[in-house]
Parts: sequence; structure tokens; C-alpha cells
Amino acid sequence: MVLGHLTSRQLGERPSPFGPYLRDLPLVDPGGRPIVTAFGFRTIRCAWGGARVVGEGARPVKTQGRVAGHRHGRGAAAVELALVLPLLCLLLFGIISYGYMLSFRQAISQASAEGARAAAVAPGATSSTDRLARAEQAVTSGLGTYGISCVNGVLRRDGATVGTCSISSPQACSGAAVAGSRCVKVTLDYRYRDHSLLPSFPGLGIVLPSSLTYGSEAEVS
Repeated sequence: MVLGHLTSRQLGERPSPFGPYLRDLPLVDPGGRPIVTAFGFRTIRCAWGGARVVGEGARPVKTQGRVAGHRHGRGAAAVELALVLPLLCLLLFGIISYGYMLSFRQAISQASAEGARAAAVAPGATSSTDRLARAEQAVTSGLGTYGISCVNGVLRRDGATVGTCSISSPQACSGAAVAGSRCVKVTLDYRYRDHSLLPSFPGLGIVLPSSLTYGSEAEVS
């Protein structure tokens, strides 16, 4: 227990080769810690040159409460970190996951538009089967960076069915300004919550959509 911290001036010093340098220097033990002083201690060995300083006992100053306060502060900081760290991780992973989902949503929208356009610009003599194949190829090309393909009306990723890929044959355009015009419609539906593109983090399901659905229509030329 550390009871006090005195200087050589407070205790008085004995003549020594280091006398001029001892004045007003804190008394420390060889380990560099403040000297333990209490009533009844008269002879103290200093860390410099083996000099001895003799003086009267010092008034004890207890520091137990201060040490306990430091320990309490460290414990409180550890508790605060344990409470805040999970929230910070949730916020960080939420930003990353939501941003990636927005990027994928844009890719689905563009893939559906490319699929409808590929089927619509096919030559007039092209059969419905060939138009369907052209549209599926265009959708697969648009989602290839995510490892998703459109095959036989379904979206597949890593061998699993993750959604639907609906491609219609040429039919009357919805809201067509010109009577008799025909359009090809491509609708993509990806079950995002069940097949997230990133590793899921507990609690993120409340901010991510259950599915992403987009449809595009292109007039047959």
C-alpha cells in the first residue's frame, strides 16, 4: 500500500557526492516507484548512487480509493465497449449489405430490359423458341457477375433455384399508343431474403427485402 510520496527537501538530506542533485527530487525505490513512507520510517535508500536520506516520519497519505477508482474506470470502459461494439458491427454490416442489395437491384432491372430488347429485335421470321433463348441468354449475361443464370423460366445460382425468369411471347403491348403493336415482356423475381448474396448478419432481415421483382417490356420491331 502506498502511503505517501515525499521529496528530499521534505526529509532533509545527508552530505553525499550527489547532494546538490537530491534537493527537491522525488524519492523512489530501485524499481522507480514512489517511496513507501509512514510513521516510524527513518532511513530510506534512494535509487541514485546508493545515497541515504534520514528524516522524520511523514504524514501518511492513503491512495487506496484512487487505485480503486482507476480499476472501476477500466471496468466501466470494458462494459461500455461490450455494449456498443455489437451495435457498431450491426450498423457496419447493415450499410454494406444494403448497398450491395441496391447494386444487385439495379443489375436485375438492367438484365430484364436487356432480355426484353434481345427478344424484340430478333428478325421477324424468328420462332418463339428462338426469341425465348435470346432473352434468356441476355438475362444470363446481365446477371453473370453475380453467378445467376436464367434457364427454362427459373433463376438459378450455384445449382439452386433462387427465383423465376418469365419471358412472354410477342403479345399486345400494355398501354400501346399504336393499335396492333406487339411487345415482349420479361419479368425477373429473385428471392433475396432466402438467398442473400452476402453472408447474413443477425438482425439484418428487417431491413432487406424479401424479394426483388422487375419487369421490362420492349416492342417487337
